[in-house]
Parts: sequence; structure tokens; C-alpha cells
Amino acid sequence: MLKSISSQLTSIATRTINSGLCLLGLTSLMSFSVPVLAQTMIYGGQNVSVNMAAGTQSHYVLNVPSETKSVSFKLSGGTGNADLYVQQNVAASPSSYYAKSTGPTNEENISKIAASSRYFVLVNALTQVQGATLVASYEASEIYFVTNGVPMTGISLAKDKQRYFVITVPAGKSKLTYQLSGGTGDGDIYLKYGALPSTTNYEKRSMGASNVETISIDFPRAGTYYLLLQAVSNVSAAKLLTTFQ
Repeated sequence: MLKSISSQLTSIATRTINSGLCLLGLTSLMSFSVPVLAQTMIYGGQNVSVNMAAGTQSHYVLNVPSETKSVSFKLSGGTGNADLYVQQNVAASPSSYYAKSTGPTNEENISKIAASSRYFVLVNALTQVQGATLVASYEASEIYFVTNGVPMTGISLAKDKQRYFVITVPAGKSKLTYQLSGGTGDGDIYLKYGALPSTTNYEKRSMGASNVETISIDFPRAGTYYLLLQAVSNVSAAKLLTTFQ
């Protein structure tokens, strides 16, 4: 839905607005409207329900982790016909997009496009859409698969860099534990089930003032867990031990 902000400016030579914006050389009466889009924040791996009337649009925003190599978007299921558009860093539209998928149904797929810090997503309903699902996912350039009970050693990361660690937990386990230790620096850890976490989207985290961090989950669900290591300062020679029992 669009909301409109209207304003009038009269005989302005130079004026500084409180926000710091300067308007130069405006000498005649003018009016303008600025559209404000209603946007919903989404996260990697999240299933977003899509139900829309014909002729309407839904807008979404995806913040992408810094070590991401590529991003994918998929619309599927339900009934109707909706098209999918994505744009880097600014709002998408049917005439302004980085990538699109415009098939005759709700089955739309934009796969492994270049990473950007933020993607704006537009779902454009050509007919009524019921029961569809939108999912965004990303592939990170630094993903390491870890083994139960086998420590990963010599972990080094420059400040503000990230690394992901993945393990699949069988059914029937009573505890899943991550222990970061050793070396120098300050690394924080974030955990999420089924999708890559970020520093703002996670299920559990540990944020001490050093590399000594622990996350434990009792009776973990069977499936894949993703751990993010975020270097708050330079991390050198740290060790990560992942165990389930």
C-alpha cells in the first residue's frame, strides 16, 4: 500500500532542514509526493505466507550476511499467478529490478544471483494468490562442515569477518553443545536451525569479551544446525568443538 507525503516549498533560495538536507535554488511554488512502501523484513530460510488480491503488490526486505556468495528467492505453491522481482539496495518494481521471474503461475525462482548487503523483493499478483510461500536463501563463501566430537582448530578471522559451521544432528539426541575457546581476540557465536543465522536473526547466541563462548541446546531437533562466528576483534588460533550426545 502506498502512503503519500505532500509538502509545499515557496521561494526558497537556500534552506537547511533539521535533518541536514539542503535545498538549493528553489524559487517557485512546487508540490511533491513521496511514496512510502509498506515493507516486511524477511530472513534466510524463513517460509513467508503469501495471500494477495489480484492487482496488488507485496514488498519485502532481506538483509544479507557479509560473507554471502549468492542469494536465491523462490515463490511456490498455492493458487493464482504472481511474478517475482528483486533489486539490490533500493525498492524493486516491474520496470526496475536486478532479476525477475515471470512465469504463468506461482512457481517463480530466482537462483544464485550476486550477493548484496540488502535485497528488496516485490511479489506482484496478476490474479488472486492464495496459499503461496516465499523463501529466500543464501550461500556463504566461508561454510565449514564439522564432525561430532572433532575440534576444528587454528581458526583465524580478521575483525568484522564471519565464518559459518554446519552440523547435522540425528534424531533422539539429548544435547547439542558448541564450545569456542583458545587463541586471542574476541569472537561471538550465533546459532540457528535450518538456515544461516546473522547477528540479528538467530535462535541462541554467546557474546562474551573473549573467544570463550558456549551454546547448548537440550533435546535438539533432528536436522541441520548453522553456527555463525563473528569476529568482534581479530581472532587468531581459536578452537571450536561441536558435540551431540
